[in-house]
Amino acid sequence: MLQIPAIQTKIAQKLAKDLSEKLHAKVSIEKVKFHFFDELELNNLLIEDQQKDTLLFTGSANVVLNDWFFLKNELILKNITFKNITLHLNRQNEKWNYQFLIDYFKDDSGKKKKKGWIVDCKKINLYDVHVKQIDGWIGEDFVFHSKKTEIKIDKLDLKNNRFKLGSAFLEDTYFSQYSYNGNRPAGFRKKENKNDSSLNEKSWAIELDSLNIKKGFFTYDRDVSYTRQADRFDENHILLKQISLS
Repeated sequence: MLQIPAIQTKIAQKLAKDLSEKLHAKVSIEKVKFHFFDELELNNLLIEDQQKDTLLFTGSANVVLNDWFFLKNELILKNITFKNITLHLNRQNEKWNYQFLIDYFKDDSGKKKKKGWIVDCKKINLYDVHVKQIDGWIGEDFVFHSKKTEIKIDKLDLKNNRFKLGSAFLEDTYFSQYSYNGNRPAGFRKKENKNDSSLNEKSWAIELDSLNIKKGFFTYDRDVSYTRQADRFDENHILLKQISLS
């Protein structure tokens, strides 16, 4: 019975409904198909934040796992493919719009934790990705779009925040950064680590052996008040088009 996709979908939709009530935020899924015991397919997964705005949407997701992973205490994500992804991160104060998810899933029991799972990932394929991060607290906004992103991973170390990539290929990719004066009072800045960044708050160390970019676009703007001069390089306003790198 559990191998029938219609039954799997009904169970997943019931779990999503229960989770929505606990989170006070909408979680929905249209279709689930789990191939015992090494592949998972999801269609039209939606997670909203508590302001009823889209936090995450993916049209389809396919995850290929190691066989019988639940008996080995080791989860290897052999291949992850996402299509039509939208991710919206936003904050105007210290809390991000996804903080309610962290609060819900964190362990406050105080009990001694059992030996954790070993998690590894080998390949990630992303198609039609749209990511927007609005950080009104610090004053840094990022936008990322990519038609095609393929990443091969040599090593993933979640315990020590290490991420070693063998290669990354990006096609039709757009990245923009906009910096401005955020809502954070000056007193808070003294308390925060000088190396703190809204993009890398956990101090992840990322290594990359090979990067290939086809038809890239990059823009950077800083909110400053002065008259721009056409004959001089302006480090506060940068625009790069048709970037190719291999």
